[in-house]
Formats: sequence, C-alpha cells, structure tokens
Amino acid sequence: MGAVVAARSGHAVETDPPARSGVFAPVAWAASPGFAFPDTFDPAWWAIDVEPGADGDLVVDYVIEYTNMSNLDSDWPERPGALYGRDAAFGWPIFPTGSSPLLPGKDDPNRYHHLLQLSDEHEWRIGGDGGWMHWSIPTDALRTGDFSRAIPTPDIW
Repeated sequence: MGAVVAARSGHAVETDPPARSGVFAPVAWAASPGFAFPDTFDPAWWAIDVEPGADGDLVVDYVIEYTNMSNLDSDWPERPGALYGRDAAFGWPIFPTGSSPLLPGKDDPNRYHHLLQLSDEHEWRIGGDGGWMHWSIPTDALRTGDFSRAIPTPDIW
C-alpha cells in the first residue's frame, strides 16, 4: 500500500514507479498549519481536566458535540484558517467511514502515533466507501526518527 520515506525536499528525487504499478495523475500536496480534534469516541476527551466544581461530563459532552464534524457548516473545510483538514500530518486523523486505523495483528493502538493522512482524491479512494489512507508509526520509532517502521493503516469500511 505504500511506505513513508523521510527525505529533505532539497535531496528528494522523483523516480519511476515499479513495473505493473497503477499510475495516477499527479496531485500537488502542500502542508499548511491547522488543528485536528479527536474523534468523538477518543478516550482523550475523558482526560480533560475541567475547572473545580464544573460538571466534567457535561463540559466534555458539549465540547465533543461542538467539535463533531457533522455539526459544522458544509463549507467549513474551505474556510481560511478552518480547524479541519483533509490531508494532515500528525494530530488526530479523520475517519470519514466511521472506522479506525487497521493495525497489524493484535498490536496495541496506544503504542502508535498518527503520522500522515491523505484524503480520497477522486481515483485515490481506498475501500468501498471512499476510505482515506493513513500511516501510523510506533511511538519509539517516531522519537528516534526511524520512519522505516511507519505502516499503512487505511480507513476502510
């Protein structure tokens, strides 16, 4: 499904695809700053430390509801400075199919960090419901810069 190769832009070179590979039209991707909220069911929400005396569950429920992508205006992703991105590095990924990353075997998902998310750009779709491509990396590999251990973790339904 792919691999992540760390390369400085000044040293990166384009190469021909392997024989018998499907080739898609090039799509320009550029990084831009942004923010990603955790998925509605992410346990990170329940680690929020609200002010003393506040109803923690009520506050967390409100924040989850407010940040739920389905409650945002349909043009939200196109707005300047929107807190949402279809293509993202690091942060919390978006799972449009309602799925979650597929990790190999019985690997503990808490040992991985989200590395890269590429949205369904027309012919790039993965799976039957417009799944997006994700790559994850073990936390220790990310800390040491060992991108050879990054693995594809697709969101397919």
